[in-house]
Amino acid sequence: AELQRFASLPAVLAEHPALRKLLADPGKPTRIAEVNDLLERMRQRSDAAMLYLMDPTGKTLAASNWRGADSFVGQNYGFRPYFRVALAGGSGMFFGVGVTTRVPGFFIAHPVLDDGRVVGVLAVKVELDVLESTWAESGESLMVVDQHGVVALSSNAAWNFATLTLLTAESRRQLQETRQYFTERLAPLPLQWLDEQRVALDGRQFVVQQRQLQWID
Repeated sequence: AELQRFASLPAVLAEHPALRKLLADPGKPTRIAEVNDLLERMRQRSDAAMLYLMDPTGKTLAASNWRGADSFVGQNYGFRPYFRVALAGGSGMFFGVGVTTRVPGFFIAHPVLDDGRVVGVLAVKVELDVLESTWAESGESLMVVDQHGVVALSSNAAWNFATLTLLTAESRRQLQETRQYFTERLAPLPLQWLDEQRVALDGRQFVVQQRQLQWID
C-alpha cells in the first residue's frame, strides 16, 4: 500500500505537455526551468523523494532536486531496469540503492508519449525509511527479500543488504550490471535453519513465514 499510492503519479504527470515540449527541444533553458519547477512542486505535494525526466538515452533533463548538490540533472540512468521497461512502453518498477544519492528507494517509471511514440521516461523515487522505522518501533522482526535473496528492507538496519545464502555467479553478474545495491558487500546473514519454518539469528529463534508480493518482482 505504501508503494502503490505512488504508482499512478508518474503515469498522470507524464501527460503534462511541458514534458513533451522539453523532450522535443532539450536544450532550451526556459523549458528546462519550467519542468524543473513543475517536478519540484509535484514532489513537495506528493511527498515522493524524487521526480525526474529522462530522454530516450537515459540522460536526465530535469529533476525535482535540480537545486541540490546531488541533482539528478545530467546523470544517465539508462542502465537501470525501470528505465528500459518504460522506454519499451511499460511501467518499470525497481528497488535499489541510488547511484547518485546512495540512498535506497523504490523506483516507478512511465513512458512519456507523443502521438503514441515514446519520447522519454518520467520516474519517481520513493524512499521507505519511515516505513522501516515503523516496523522497528512495532517490535516486529520483518524483512523484504528480493529475487536474488538480498534483504532489501527490514525492521533491523543491521540486516539490510545482507543475503539469505551465498549469491550465485549469475545473481552477482545481474546485480553488478544494474548496480542495484551499488557497493554494498552483500554478505550472508549468520542464519541457522532449525527446520523449514524455524531459524536462529542473533541469538534468537524465529518462526519463518514467506509471502510473495504479486504487484512487484
